[in-house]
Amino acid sequence: MPWPAEIHPDGDDDVADPNEQPFYRELLRNALENAPRGGRLEPNVNVAINVKHLRAFKQEAQGRKLEKELIRFPAQIIPLFDIALNEAAAQVVAELAGGAGSDSQGLPTVVPVVRSRVYNLGHVAQMRQLDPSHIDTLVALRGMVVRTSTIIPEMRRAFYRCAACPATVEVEVDRGRVEDPAACAACRQQGSMELVHNR
Repeated sequence: MPWPAEIHPDGDDDVADPNEQPFYRELLRNALENAPRGGRLEPNVNVAINVKHLRAFKQEAQGRKLEKELIRFPAQIIPLFDIALNEAAAQVVAELAGGAGSDSQGLPTVVPVVRSRVYNLGHVAQMRQLDPSHIDTLVALRGMVVRTSTIIPEMRRAFYRCAACPATVEVEVDRGRVEDPAACAACRQQGSMELVHNR
């Protein structure tokens, strides 16, 4: 499987003042304009977001607050970055298609899935400093990867089957927790729902 395309600013000081121009929108525009002709785009595009730009945001207090929220709640904030980048990519593709007048130039007309990656956090932690307070937060570490393992999938839905009747039900996982059904909806028997693994 090919790696997704990567849009990465050059260096740490990519732009003197990120408030002067829509920096990441221009990165998206350049990537889409320079895409291979014929409307073929990478299905996934990663955009590297420099956290230093959040600190330099023109309303400094809001920029620092956003940076703190990103570090404390990355599972909620990074998807918001992805939504904003996908909306901007859709606008850029529409502008490129509208400005071209026709599809004859081969400009991309399909919007790729854009995902954000953040880098350049202010504090780089040492591996020995990690403790339970760092769970579910964004932490920067410096080091070398010496061993990797396979990806362990995270459960998104739990599938239950009634032991008394053939009824089944799927339950969504909410923040890593599953609410076990107390009773079967079909036969009303209490405690008869069994979790089915690897169905």
